[in-house]
Amino acid sequence: QIPKQPIVEELEKQYDVEEVDPSRPIALDSYDVLFVVQPSSLNPQQLPNVVEAIKSGVPTAIFEDPFPAFYRGITGTGEPKQPQGNPMMGQQPPEPKGDIQSLWDTLGLIVPNDLFMGAPNPDIVWQQYNPHPKLRYLMNANDQWLFLLESPEEGLDFLSEDSPISAGLRELMFLYAGSVQADSKRQDLNITELVRTRGEVSGLVSYQDVRMNAGQPDDNVLLQKQGKATGSNVLAVYVESVAGSASEARNEESAEDDGAADDTNEEGDEAAGSEEETAPSENKPIRAVYVADVDYMHPFFSENRKRPDRFDLDLRDQNITFVLNIVDVLAGEVDYPAIRSHEPQHITLGLFEDQAEIYRQAAFEKQQDLQNEFNTEKDAAEEAMQEKMNEFRDQLEKLQKERITDATKREKLLNIQQQAQIAQQVEERRKNNKLRKFEKKRDIAIRDSQQDSDNAIRKIQSSYKGWAVALPPIPPLLVGAGVFVTRRVREREGISKSRLK
Repeated sequence: QIPKQPIVEELEKQYDVEEVDPSRPIALDSYDVLFVVQPSSLNPQQLPNVVEAIKSGVPTAIFEDPFPAFYRGITGTGEPKQPQGNPMMGQQPPEPKGDIQSLWDTLGLIVPNDLFMGAPNPDIVWQQYNPHPKLRYLMNANDQWLFLLESPEEGLDFLSEDSPISAGLRELMFLYAGSVQADSKRQDLNITELVRTRGEVSGLVSYQDVRMNAGQPDDNVLLQKQGKATGSNVLAVYVESVAGSASEARNEESAEDDGAADDTNEEGDEAAGSEEETAPSENKPIRAVYVADVDYMHPFFSENRKRPDRFDLDLRDQNITFVLNIVDVLAGEVDYPAIRSHEPQHITLGLFEDQAEIYRQAAFEKQQDLQNEFNTEKDAAEEAMQEKMNEFRDQLEKLQKERITDATKREKLLNIQQQAQIAQQVEERRKNNKLRKFEKKRDIAIRDSQQDSDNAIRKIQSSYKGWAVALPPIPPLLVGAGVFVTRRVREREGISKSRLK
């Protein structure tokens, strides 16, 4: 029950937008583009119809989010659907979800995930890069807020220039997005990467770890779960069938159907002939865009696009432009994306960005070292407690092996058991107190390292601001001084020295 979104209103300015009922087979020639948001929420009857439409060549824009953090009405890829009905009158059990793996297989995509309760929960991408530090203080932005900017360096193509969908874009912002990889075994598909993260500061964290830490003001636990950077992650791809592969695949399926039909009776042959008559005459190739996020279409980005000065964030994201480009390219409108990408550019200091990134990376590495030190102390405390308890365990095992016949040994066994319980409680409290001290020390050190990084970056900013104030007047002053000296020299030309005083 989500109200009409601003992104739909944007699409309605250019296209006729209709709702599609996926419960029935989708008419192949009725729609120029299918706009599918969170296909994992479709039931086992609906999802196969969408997959079949994609296989049949209907251009499709797919947006699948493993963790919709800002769209509260949307369930994640592996989350069960909400129960239906009134809680006061008794709820119906949640509707089952379709097999999202069938969609991934159709598109030739591999999505890193963990199975939980029989459902795939895709991993969440993190990236230690934030060119808008104000968001961290105003909106608690963390490493799952992904900022994707074009790179001035050659060979670093975070926003691909190989497709008109992303060519010319300068900045996108994704939130709690998933990762996708191309299946190298699928030679019948051409998969173009559109958006990827920075490899040296990016990695994956499990859905369960993010879910357990959701809403917590302290991100140190999640930082521990993230670990070290594992490389760049792809967030969006454009999938196309290789020329000729779609028709060959259809021909193979048709040949298999014909072979199977030979073994059927007359009634089966008539049914097969009827299906051939209703089948489309031309087999179209697969054309689809898969984006592993939904939150980046949030109404906030539409409002920020209309009035970027309203929120005082200096956030020049082009999320809505990216969505419109996807639909245009799939619909065959290749001219609009190039025109739409012409927006005022705000040039930043590349040298400052490089220096600031050095401090951010140093702070990140220091935080990782502090977390590793805490883990070492934690393991040592647990090991010390275990050794203390092993002494009582050995005594108990020794007495239990002996045949206790008299009351003295029985009393001794009970005393050791009581001492073991008391010792366990004491050691547990001691361990927890020690860990709390280590945790407090770690948090203070991490906070100090982050403050040192921020102070160093502000110092660089202040120095550049100082130079920006001091340097501009110097050239005019030099020119003025030169003009003044030249005029004075010319005024003295032809005048005798006796007349000069």
